Amino acid sequence: MNRSVTVVRSEADRAPAESVLQASPAGSRLFVVYVAHGADSWRSQPELMLPLTAYGSALTQFASTYQWLTRAVAAERISLAVLTEGVYRDPAEGVEALTTAVTIAAQEQPGLRAKHIDFAEGNIDLDCLLREAQSDSTAAIVYRGGERYELQYCLAPASRPNISAGRRPYTGVCLITGGLGTVGHVVAQHVGRAGARILIVGRTDISGTDSAACHARERLQALHAAGIEAHYERADVACGEQLEKAVRAGEAALGEITSVVHAAAAIDGDRFLGFLHELTPAALNTQLAPKVAGLVHLDRLLGNRRLAFRCIFSSNSVLLGGLGYAAYATANALVGAVADELNRRRGEGGLWQVIEWDVWEVTARKSAHGAVQLGTASVAAPMPTAEALECLDRLLEAGDVRTLVSVTDLVKRSEVIRMLLSQKPAQDEADGGAKAGPEPDRQATGESLVELARRTWQRALRTQVTDEASFVELGGDSLSAIKVVLEVNRRLGTALSPRDMLQAATFKDFVLALTEAVSAASATVVPSWPSSQPAQSVASMLQERWFAMDRRGYGHLAFAVEIGGPLDLHLARTALGVLSRRHAVLRTRYRPGDVLMQELMEETSPVVKASDVSTEPSRVRAAAVRDALERTASRFSLTEEVPFQVELMRIEPERHRMFGRMHHIAVDGWSFTLMLEDFERIYAVLEQGGDPSLIPPAPQYAHFANAQRRYLDSPEIIPVRQYWQRHFAGVGGPTKLPVAERPDLCASGDPEAARSISVTVESEQLARLAGFAHKRRSTLFPVLAAAFALMLRDATGETDLVFGTTAAGRHLPGTDSMLGVFVNPLPLRVTLDDPSDIDASFRSVNDSLLGFHNNQNYLLQDLIENVEPFVGLDINEAFHAYILYQNFPKVATEGSRIYRVEESESITAIEDQVSGLHSSETKLMRDFELVINDRQDGKLMLEFSYRQGKFCRQQVEQWVAAYIAHLESFAAAESMAREALAQ
Repeated sequence: MNRSVTVVRSEADRAPAESVLQASPAGSRLFVVYVAHGADSWRSQPELMLPLTAYGSALTQFASTYQWLTRAVAAERISLAVLTEGVYRDPAEGVEALTTAVTIAAQEQPGLRAKHIDFAEGNIDLDCLLREAQSDSTAAIVYRGGERYELQYCLAPASRPNISAGRRPYTGVCLITGGLGTVGHVVAQHVGRAGARILIVGRTDISGTDSAACHARERLQALHAAGIEAHYERADVACGEQLEKAVRAGEAALGEITSVVHAAAAIDGDRFLGFLHELTPAALNTQLAPKVAGLVHLDRLLGNRRLAFRCIFSSNSVLLGGLGYAAYATANALVGAVADELNRRRGEGGLWQVIEWDVWEVTARKSAHGAVQLGTASVAAPMPTAEALECLDRLLEAGDVRTLVSVTDLVKRSEVIRMLLSQKPAQDEADGGAKAGPEPDRQATGESLVELARRTWQRALRTQVTDEASFVELGGDSLSAIKVVLEVNRRLGTALSPRDMLQAATFKDFVLALTEAVSAASATVVPSWPSSQPAQSVASMLQERWFAMDRRGYGHLAFAVEIGGPLDLHLARTALGVLSRRHAVLRTRYRPGDVLMQELMEETSPVVKASDVSTEPSRVRAAAVRDALERTASRFSLTEEVPFQVELMRIEPERHRMFGRMHHIAVDGWSFTLMLEDFERIYAVLEQGGDPSLIPPAPQYAHFANAQRRYLDSPEIIPVRQYWQRHFAGVGGPTKLPVAERPDLCASGDPEAARSISVTVESEQLARLAGFAHKRRSTLFPVLAAAFALMLRDATGETDLVFGTTAAGRHLPGTDSMLGVFVNPLPLRVTLDDPSDIDASFRSVNDSLLGFHNNQNYLLQDLIENVEPFVGLDINEAFHAYILYQNFPKVATEGSRIYRVEESESITAIEDQVSGLHSSETKLMRDFELVINDRQDGKLMLEFSYRQGKFCRQQVEQWVAAYIAHLESFAAAESMAREALAQ
């Protein structure tokens, strides 16, 4: 096979390389990037200050060339060989930083096959180079003295016979850099409890008032409260003078240092993140400074001392790659190289130990997502903290100078990484949404723009629409606006937002906005979602969250659906089987590992129990219902069972019940509606003797999961993240309601168990609230949320509030018809400058909600890693008060059956005869929640739930009364406006 080979060494080589690109056929290109590494030059420097040497320049030189190449070849497949001389001084040592960068390059560009080939200086063999570049060998190949070395790894024993697990070298004074960071603090607790005095050195000014200072103070106080003698000195370890001063002051307070843990790193905020093609000297130096420069200064200060141990905390991303954090991964590889050189100079005794860690559980709790922040290197199930600390004990006693730790076998782990990356190229069915869909069909049907828009409105609102009709006045809300916009965008290739929808005063105004959007739309085809499903695929980040929540007892869904009308139980059972085959998420179980995987149970079909009790006495019918409800209360094992179990029961000749249990990992409220509509669609076809396989196939959620993971890996998330960083800039933290001195208790004793108070808003008052919103060109929910904010202000005295609400999560075209979990909870900030001005309060909430919905393509996992003041919080602590308006589409069928849904995470009886039946108390995910539901009689149901371990009923009743009073204020304002208009 002929191949075009291009050598790129510098900027000067790029112009001739361009001509090669244009002349050579696609898929036949091999680029050789020669990197002048200068390894000996930096190794010969006494101070080893790598940020100022050719080593850092080599990395940024490669990154710059890589950036140009990826732009030049777009998505085409190319081979890239990074050629160096003398980088690997000893092939038996650890991975070099340039190899880590090459590994990341292949991860960022799935069409790229990249490897690092290192020859001895002056001994480059071109034939060998070309052969290696085109082979399927590993990421690094080294030639020395006629011998070929390939990057591999072998499993080391977890313990050794000569090691006493009970003996730990923790005495005297242990210096821990970064000791108030998440991992550093855990290590400080561990070492301190074993008897050592702890000297912590870090950058944070703990006397400050910002959230970082508060967190640092709390952690230092926690050490003192545990009886640990700990002393903190503020210093930037990258500055030798500051570090020396801190060491002297610390030794004056605690005594001479006898051991060191170097855990300093720059992993806060955006400094942690970045792709290889964005790598600049400044970005690299941000990561090198605390790790590498800090190590050099520590060695200068303490290198000649006899210490019990000197340990460096690194990351296994040096081997596995760091998709989304290139500078961090390469800096970890670099610190290992510097430690090797320092050890080589020292010879025997007093050696630095480098531990390349996997993710610890304590950090995974604040950064559970793998995509951007953790990448493919560390998205494994995290190390339990106790096991990580035991591993630390053994490694320090063993004394190995370089160890990589992984919770799973690296060979299998690498296979998973390659599988994930193989899904990234746009390959129709394999790609999560990259497949080109059909052209918009408006022209094919002869439908005008106005007709399409009107039909879309009428479908969402279920009423006739005139030119002067107002979307809000007809009952539209933000979620139905999203649904309209999604359908219009999908059909026309436009890029409207829900804000465009809600700001249009009338249907005619919306058509004008739509006409402008069509004119501005590009010619690109809107993606559609494939209907096939791979046997195994990654779970979405939302599913990963629910998998973690399931372990805490959350996520189980029990439901009861009343079906009015004729229903053949045999056909209904068949329809449920077809339904399960149409939606893979209903027959999927979950396999934890490097990433949470969806495992499709291809042959699984729901076992549907069907019974007819219509001729039985009422007490027998009631008992049958009671038993069915009790069966829905049992929980799933998500690793062993598919989260979909259904039971059918005929109560009367044309009155039936569908009982079942599901899990939030598979569906949300919107999906439940879609599921029932699809069931009716299938049943109607079977009822007419038709073939349900002819129904158009359903889009599969696994492709959305893949797309979501790719989005978190892409630069597209950066402006959204920046919006949320601006939105919360300067806020103190999530709003907390005052805890009762004597909270409610219950028999279970679970402090997270829920108690609730229900209130009904009458239809007349509801109409006035909707009128208040309509006159301000908004919807009902901002009014409900504004009353909630005012209630929080009354209870806390705070005017800068942070509470939670939920985005529908179906902003991508096509997701409005997909079964899966999309509901996306996020915190919202509202500032009430003048709480007595209800119009100003409403505007503040309304503006915040518009920003919320326009930037809803964001996740809690990213927020708690990158957005202050949430950094470091548990995923369930981003907000403590929460409001949810469950106004997702209700079941709408065209058959002869009527569906009435009663769904709750606590089982509530639906038969009068068993009205007292309910399940054991529900666990509440947040301290205080308000869930709002539309009732079929035109009223609004408000359910206030609270954790019994924090609040008492009398206290909550006061808050409920305050909320109702604020709603009445909004309704009264509307009444006054009507009266003024009448006069």
